[in-house]
Amino acid sequence: MNSIGRPPERKRVPVVLTVPQVQSVLGLMDGVEGTLAKLLYGTVMRLAVMPHALEAKYPRAGQSWAWH
Repeated sequence: MNSIGRPPERKRVPVVLTVPQVQSVLGLMDGVEGTLAKLLYGTVMRLAVMPHALEAKYPRAGQSWAWH
């Protein structure tokens, strides 16, 4: 079994970024890609790509009054 070894550790990407993280990422992007990323972020298109992202981050979001 020792000859098999362990699989390499995978880097995990967060499901939902915080506001400062988003600002940092968008601040690093420029040109056409930066403009498109900012437009997509601003129009909430990001939720269409990951429809369950908020549910994963906030499991009780649908039950909370503030989310309705």
